[in-house]
Amino acid sequence: MVFSTALKQICPPSLPVPNFRTLKMLGAGVHTGQKHVGVKAAPPCIIEHGDLYEKLCNSNEFAGIDVEYLRDPTPRRVMRACANHYEDFTLVVGGDHSLSRGSVHA
Repeated sequence: MVFSTALKQICPPSLPVPNFRTLKMLGAGVHTGQKHVGVKAAPPCIIEHGDLYEKLCNSNEFAGIDVEYLRDPTPRRVMRACANHYEDFTLVVGGDHSLSRGSVHA
């Protein structure tokens, strides 16, 4: 299912659903909630080796897909990165549950 279609199904009819032209995939191996080594390495594994990038490219939903990996990510840096890309649909990939503090706040 494509993102715009999924958003239209979730949102109330009175709420306009934006048509995002570009997708920003933000890899953030935030691991402040626990100390397992694999958490920091999760974003590239999910995006590149899990075929997420290819599947999104093949969906023809977006005019462009950009991938950015945050070095030494913290929830605050995730928040700033999401806020900098407010015109894009930003998909935050990685880390543990603590990374949601930054993405939801943005």
